[in-house]
Amino acid sequence: MDIDPTNLIVRFSDQYSQPCGEPPQDSYFQRFDRLDLTMVDSVVPKHRDVAASRLGFFYLSPGLKLLSREKIQELFSWPDGQVFATIRYNYDATYGPSTISFEVRPSRSEIQHEPATVASALPSSANELIAITVIRVFRSTSGETVAVGTYNSGGDLLDVTVDLLDKGSWLSAGGHLDENMSNFGFPPSLSVAAYQSNPNWQSPLGARSSYLTVVSFHYNRNRWVRQDVFADGDGEPGKHQTRFLEYQLTAEDSLLEAIDRTLPWAGIDRRRELPSK
Repeated sequence: MDIDPTNLIVRFSDQYSQPCGEPPQDSYFQRFDRLDLTMVDSVVPKHRDVAASRLGFFYLSPGLKLLSREKIQELFSWPDGQVFATIRYNYDATYGPSTISFEVRPSRSEIQHEPATVASALPSSANELIAITVIRVFRSTSGETVAVGTYNSGGDLLDVTVDLLDKGSWLSAGGHLDENMSNFGFPPSLSVAAYQSNPNWQSPLGARSSYLTVVSFHYNRNRWVRQDVFADGDGEPGKHQTRFLEYQLTAEDSLLEAIDRTLPWAGIDRRRELPSK
């Protein structure tokens, strides 16, 4: 699959498979045609003990012009669930503002996604902090609850999502930002420099106690992540494990780099939904 960066028209080589065909042994593109839309998945086949993965999802007009694309990347997993980062690039204003949106939420383990590769350190090129997310996991008699706070690169809390695991499915729970912030232990702001020099997560007084907190710093449109895992709940907030995650730079990422840099970052900002006081 080749994308012309001047007009976003997509052309296909023989490196794709229709759904009914025998899939290639190497990476390929799987194409699904509808009257109003063509959908293309970038597929990496299963290899030995490594499961098949999806490096990207592309949505094209009937004339094969790229309208949008999406990456779903595994951010963290534990025995009871997985959390994914979803990045959506919207190139055609007909279907909404031309922006890049970013969201971190738990979802079903079988969702098609790109796995993360654990790296030894962040490279020097990981120099553009785009967001900070904090995953907090709680247990109760009704099951698991996962709350995710999303902060901008300056450390301001923009959004808190809450999802409940019920009979194997994740269900969204409502609540205003200020309510979820106080209930689930998210401070309204973080000092990025202070935290990175001394990682130490402590929830505000009165918040629910979690048994797992994961703080992630997302760089260069989620190409790299620095992640601190506090797996002892609120008992020892300074005890943590740091790891570094890397995701693939695809040929499509490289082709669209110049265009992507012109798109504004449109993280969800729930503060705008709060009534003025």
